[in-house]
Amino acid sequence: MQQLNPSEISKIIKQRIEKLDVSSEVRNEGTIVSVSDGIVRIHGLADVQNGEMIEFPGNLFGFALNLERDSVGAVVLGDYKSLREGQTAKCTGRILEVPAGPELLGRVVDALGNPIDGKGPINASGSSPVEKVAPGVIARKHVDQPVQTGLKCIDAMIPVGRGQRELIIGDRQTGKTAIAIDTIINQARSGIKCVYVAIGQKLSSVADVVRTLEEHGAMENTIVVVAGLSLLLSEWGWRNKPSDNFYLAPGRVWELLAGSIAAFIVQRRGVQTNNPLSILGLLFILVSIFIYDESTPFPSLYALLPVLGVVLLVLFSSSSSITTKLLSGRVFVGIGLISYSAYLWHQPLFAFARIKLIEEPSEILMLALSGISMALAYTS
Repeated sequence: MQQLNPSEISKIIKQRIEKLDVSSEVRNEGTIVSVSDGIVRIHGLADVQNGEMIEFPGNLFGFALNLERDSVGAVVLGDYKSLREGQTAKCTGRILEVPAGPELLGRVVDALGNPIDGKGPINASGSSPVEKVAPGVIARKHVDQPVQTGLKCIDAMIPVGRGQRELIIGDRQTGKTAIAIDTIINQARSGIKCVYVAIGQKLSSVADVVRTLEEHGAMENTIVVVAGLSLLLSEWGWRNKPSDNFYLAPGRVWELLAGSIAAFIVQRRGVQTNNPLSILGLLFILVSIFIYDESTPFPSLYALLPVLGVVLLVLFSSSSSITTKLLSGRVFVGIGLISYSAYLWHQPLFAFARIKLIEEPSEILMLALSGISMALAYTS
């Protein structure tokens, strides 16, 4: 039997080590433990940063918002229905960012900068973080160049400077969007870059805007961003920051947009007569009134029921429908006329009662205060 001396063994081991191809990739990985309405909880991302982009299977991305001791809460930026418990989530090491550069001009993108206009991928030359500290007032460049909107009455009365913030305020259907679109069209040959952000709008409405800009040659200097994350944000908000979610606007924008879209449809087509759908809308509202209580998270996906009910009533309750005849009674009309005033009156009355009694007031007292609120609302 042949014996190997130690030097030969050492030589063989060194040769094997030199030929060994070892490539390693250090990535912080975790496991999805729950998926619910666009909110994902992940276990194992110990080194994730707040606001960091997280990669999911299927080329989906999200960003970390809620960092807990044993899990991470993240919002999925896209279709979350393909995600399942047990799948892998990976840190990217990048704070939430979007592509930036002249390559985006003339394109329609979503909130992450992904193209949705069917014109191929965008090979952006750079990127920019979504959350960053704005430069201070002293560091900013002085506003010394005018911007012409193309509307003589506005340009004559209201001087608008390049880099200046301006807010267009007005009631529905008064032409706010038309002013913005006309201003973008007027910049077609001025060299000013424009960004049109459509939050929660129908894709057909966005397509109409893009078509108008293309017809006037303004898309070459314009980026159209389509964003609809308000509903998902409200769902995340009630789980993590319920007070902020209830009072702040970002999580409730979709409720206002639903009403705006319904009003737009009514203006175009008029109110249709459809008794089954209008009755269904009324039932949705009644279910919300009698089933929802203080334990129901709001606003969240639960708000879809009353919002959808109101939209159905607006769209399909014509003057001849059953719901219109029912709701146009004197009692309901009277309650409707004083409802907002009653809402304003009941808040201080209920608050002072709780402060004075320390303990929770009885149901009889609350009913009495409700009656007083209605009486004050009627007289005021």
